[in-house]
Amino acid sequence: MANIRLDDGVTPLFQDWALQNCNNKTQIMSLMVSNGSEMIRYNPSTASIEASNSRGISWFMRYRCSGMGNIRALTMHKGEIILCSDQGIYFSKSSGKAWSKRNNSERNFVDIQDMGNELIAATSDGHVYASSSGGFSWFKRK
Repeated sequence: MANIRLDDGVTPLFQDWALQNCNNKTQIMSLMVSNGSEMIRYNPSTASIEASNSRGISWFMRYRCSGMGNIRALTMHKGEIILCSDQGIYFSKSSGKAWSKRNNSERNFVDIQDMGNELIAATSDGHVYASSSGGFSWFKRK
């Protein structure tokens, strides 16, 4: 089973395909980011955040994601790992060892991307939102 990375460099067409064909019951991907010294991924088969110091050769569990909902995307933003789930936006300043909820929005974000000074998130109904506050507040872009 290949890991498919959705956090950067992926065409919108592929993202649309992945969202339509990778439902919660048959998710086929682990979402990965790099924080410089480590690779961090969400492993859907164990519902956990895992880390690798060996460029992906071996992985160890860092955090069990119980109670965080269905994980949809990971991205790095200004030194934090940002996690998008169907229950909101979570962040970690500790390389995934501890997580806090950042956004209790009624918006149902399905993807989130780092765009330098902003976070960009897409909703299930096709709207795009931006945040220049690291995900604390959002404004509609499209």
